[in-house]
Amino acid sequence: MNRSTYGNFRAAFKRVRGIHIAPNRGFRPSSRLGSAPEPHLSKEHDLKEVSDTEWELRAGRAISVIRETMPDFFKLGLVERTTEDDGSESIYSPRIQLLYTPPTRLPPFPPTLQIEGLPMYHASSMFVRHTLNMFYTNLSVELRRLQETKVGHRDRRFTLGIGVLGTSRMGGSAAEWDVSSTYYISPVSGLVYRHVVESIHPAPHSSIYSSLASTLARLSGFKSSPEPAVPGAIPAVKDSRQ
Repeated sequence: MNRSTYGNFRAAFKRVRGIHIAPNRGFRPSSRLGSAPEPHLSKEHDLKEVSDTEWELRAGRAISVIRETMPDFFKLGLVERTTEDDGSESIYSPRIQLLYTPPTRLPPFPPTLQIEGLPMYHASSMFVRHTLNMFYTNLSVELRRLQETKVGHRDRRFTLGIGVLGTSRMGGSAAEWDVSSTYYISPVSGLVYRHVVESIHPAPHSSIYSSLASTLARLSGFKSSPEPAVPGAIPAVKDSRQ
């Protein structure tokens, strides 16, 4: 990583509270080597507590929306609600956290990368879509496994395994990634409050993190709402090709 890229990342960190470049001491390390930290719930990450009936409706809707729309990710992007529920609340918490622990640490990045806030979550989604579309055609997502875990009363999470398929624009060779993620549903609000990317095989190249650093630096002035934040990701990705 060159000095300018690192400088962009540091600048983004200083101006965007949702980006953490230091190890998060609020998480307990998982017992599995190289896996993402085990989340702890804080009521600060929820708007208000809902009834058991409303909680079940929200939890069920979250699982349904993600399962049904994930295959169309490269067409629709991040979907927060179904067409029928267009006027309903987002399935994601406004302070949703996205975490990923690369198999090999890449200084100056921390062991676990973390993004917080729905605008930044949208931006990361746009970054993935536009970056892959630059280098691959015929991109598609296929669902490979879905496992729902009910730990206790109002304590639910589900692990989604997907395959990302595409064709390289340079050479026409086939490309494939196997991605496993766990979504945590808040026992307070019934919204998805944490998304942990458990694994990506093969792991992303270090240049992806450099491009992400540049994107976050550009997004730093647009964190107040999702609308201006998302378009900001596009020129950053284009600049990385120059």
